[in-house]
Amino acid sequence: MATIRDLQSNIIMDIQPDDFKGFVKLKKLDISSNKITHINESVFSHLPNLKEL
Repeated sequence: MATIRDLQSNIIMDIQPDDFKGFVKLKKLDISSNKITHINESVFSHLPNLKEL
């Protein structure tokens, strides 16, 4: 499983709680340059190794 996810410039508008479920090894997540207006507060609770957002 990847430890880095680059999702920049994908016209993402919202992130739901289960969108990253199962990505427990994820360390870096780039969601820059999107149109995000809402991120559920529990989205990152499934990512214990996330160090960089």
